[in-house]
Amino acid sequence: MERSKSTDAAALVGALLAGVAIGATIGILFAPAKGSETRKKLSSGGEDLTDELTDKFNDLLDKFKGEFEAAKGKLAEIGEKGGKAAADAKESKTA
Repeated sequence: MERSKSTDAAALVGALLAGVAIGATIGILFAPAKGSETRKKLSSGGEDLTDELTDKFNDLLDKFKGEFEAAKGKLAEIGEKGGKAAADAKESKTA
């Protein structure tokens, strides 16, 4: 099964954000600061990252919902055309 471009983009964004989070954490841990200051920085950075990931996830979810609704509409249209074609075929067969 083929992966869509939006799935690839979501994976890329997720990997990028994970890399940024890991890099920031390592940078903070190796920076010379008091333990209490480091814990505050980590806590604040974690909350910011959580908010950013939540926003990205919600944006992606909205996009998928839109694509799903569009596909559902296309399927309904195909179903109507198929039903009409079947009815026309049945009518021409009985006539």
